[in-house]
Amino acid sequence: MAVKNVLRTIGRLGRLLLLYAYMDLMWMARDIRYFLTCYISDVFLSIAAVTSALLLAERFNGIGSWSKFEVLFLLGYVTTVKGIAESLFGYNILHISRRLGRGQFDHTLIQPQPVWMSLLTEGFSPFSGSALLFPGIALMSWSIVSLKVGVSSGWFTLLLLNLGASALVIAAFSYIWGSLAFWAPRAAEELSTPAVEMTKQLSIAAHSRLYQGSQP
Repeated sequence: MAVKNVLRTIGRLGRLLLLYAYMDLMWMARDIRYFLTCYISDVFLSIAAVTSALLLAERFNGIGSWSKFEVLFLLGYVTTVKGIAESLFGYNILHISRRLGRGQFDHTLIQPQPVWMSLLTEGFSPFSGSALLFPGIALMSWSIVSLKVGVSSGWFTLLLLNLGASALVIAAFSYIWGSLAFWAPRAAEELSTPAVEMTKQLSIAAHSRLYQGSQP
């Protein structure tokens, strides 16, 4: 019985993910020009966010004890993690304080399914949320090839686990701060936004710290 329940839950999760992926595709297709404008803008913004550290690594042939391609891998990793978070937790699932402050979370509570299942599936946006994902994968692939990393199934599995865990850390950080909207809906409605942005600033600060450490 327990096995049947687990299989039934997995099947329902799969169907819901397909449903929300289809809805995301329909949202994208309703206005291709608007979608392409937003999508291309996000791609350029993601590239611009990592360009400074990339140029520093190229200029000084690395940052600190790390080679330029090791820095490139880190930049690709950070960008990919952001893309995963946006693809899995779109439509204000990542920015949970918005749903709480605007009363949208009440709609989730009255649905005939567990809250955790709604939060895992409602934000699935593989089409509109993948603007950061592809540049990040491209940067990581370039660095892996240049570093001549011996990629094995175990190494690739660990990479996927680390990427998923990093995306969950970003979501958890947003939820910790966003939960304050339960007590102060109006004041904390946008609290998840600076919380998510803080993780981006921390990654930029980390690269800057590495650069400072490389100076004599």
